[in-house]
This record gives sequence, structure tokens and C-alpha cells, in this order.
Amino acid sequence: MSVASKKCISRKRNGQPCTNWALHEKNQCWVHSDDNDEERRRACRKGAQVANAVRGARLSKEITIDLNSIAALVKTVEFVLRETIAERLDPKIATVTAALVRVQASLLLDHDLERRLEKLETAMEKDEAHAPA
Repeated sequence: MSVASKKCISRKRNGQPCTNWALHEKNQCWVHSDDNDEERRRACRKGAQVANAVRGARLSKEITIDLNSIAALVKTVEFVLRETIAERLDPKIATVTAALVRVQASLLLDHDLERRLEKLETAMEKDEAHAPA
């Protein structure tokens, strides 16, 4: 099916004009054309099945993730990697998770450096207080 250079004459569910291109020698796009009813229904069913499977996977797995140590973050990354390779986790979700893990790791390292610096400063202040004048 080739595409013509005119817009579909149908309206979306929200009442706005459809922005899709009309099919060649037709006034409607693939979505609104009566010729595609069965194929469109099959596509919608498949989309709903995928969406329901994703929702079910999210609801069925109560995942408790420790985010308070670098070692725990490494385990989280390993889990996300395994689930993505096994095609049980959407790569987009894995990408976002990886970005958030990087942020958390950076925050943990910053916090650790601040804690160490405070210890050093406290130790230096004690040394200065005990140093002969």
C-alpha cells in the first residue's frame, strides 16, 4: 500500500483531526480504513498482550534492591543485565536503571569522601590542639 500526499479525513477518539497520511487513492489512513479492521484488531490484541505481560511481570516480582553500597549496586547491575539479555526486561528500562545506578554510585562515593575528609579534619584539629605552642 503506498501513501498519498493527503491527510486522513477521520478524527481521533479525542475529536481532533487524524494527523496520519491517507492511503493511496483513499481518504483514510491505515488506522481508520475499514479495509484493515481485522489486521488492526490483531495488532491491538498483540499490543495488549505485550502490555499485560509487562504489567504482570512488574507486579509479580517484588524486587527488593539495596542501594546503600557499591557492592549492592554491582549486584543490581548484574541482575538488570541478566534480565535484559533474557529479554525479561525492556532495554529502555535497563538504560534508565543503569543511569540511576551511576548517579547512586556517585552519591555513595561522594558521601564516603565527605565522611573520610571529616575524620581527617577532626584528627588534624586534635593534633593541632595537642601540639606545643
